[in-house]
This record gives sequence, structure tokens and C-alpha cells, in this order.
Amino acid sequence: MKEKITMRPSPHQEHREWFSQLDFYSDELRVFELELQKVIQEHPDLLSIIEHVDEYREILDRKKLHIQDMEARIVDHEQRMGINPAPSGEEENVHQVLKSELSDFQKSMEDLKRSFRRFVAYND
Repeated sequence: MKEKITMRPSPHQEHREWFSQLDFYSDELRVFELELQKVIQEHPDLLSIIEHVDEYREILDRKKLHIQDMEARIVDHEQRMGINPAPSGEEENVHQVLKSELSDFQKSMEDLKRSFRRFVAYND
């Protein structure tokens, strides 16, 4: 019987995947912003909707900043690993922390997407 060998992706491959995921979320945030503009155009005089739109804009701005921060930290990590290709325990720890943060970010984006879609569908 053959044993199945699974190869763990290299940190560089994971970084590329992470950048791709973060690019996707950046695009998604731009789409959300356009949808908020449509909601405002549909309800320019309803203060409660305007307040909700403002809250969502603040959330989207925080998400964009979080993406920029994660991208900068991934670049920094990648550069440090380029200097020393055999990752130290500290670099491996940084890698795992970034991986965990990206996973948490993905979950928070899914939660945001659900509530955002409900809001837009209800107010469109």
C-alpha cells in the first residue's frame, strides 16, 4: 500500500496565497462601498439609514487599514525570511501568528458580509 505524502506549502507560497486573499477582500470592500452609495441615493433623507451607512463606512475603513497592516507585516516577514532562508523559531512563530490573524480576519469578513448583505437587501 502506498503512503500518501502531503507536502506543506512553503512560507513563500503561503504568503502569495495570503496576498491573493487580501486583494480579494480589498476588491470586496470596494464593492461594498459602491453598494452603500446606492443605498444613500435611494434614501437620501432617512437619517437612520444615513447613520447606518456611516457606521458601515467606518467599519470598511478599519478593514482596509487592517488589510494594509497585514500586507506590510507579511512583506516584512518575507524580507526577513529572505535574509535567513532557514526560518528561526521566532520567524516560524511570526508566520503562525500571521496565519492565525488572516484566518480571524476571514471569519470577521464573512460575518460582515452577512450583516452587510442583509442591510443592503432591506434598504435597497
